[in-house]
Amino acid sequence: MKLEPEHRAFLAALLANLPCESLRRLRLLVRVDTVLRRHRDLVRRRHASASRPLRPS
Repeated sequence: MKLEPEHRAFLAALLANLPCESLRRLRLLVRVDTVLRRHRDLVRRRHASASRPLRPS
């Protein structure tokens, strides 16, 4: 099942108000490789911005 971006946003809005203990009991709607890919992308972007040379003002 592939979720469209608007469906993901709707689910995120619904889950935002749930208490943490309820969220821990929920099952994930994403595959593990999706989480790992997003994490890799986040680390890549963070590293790229941190290693960019500083420009003189």
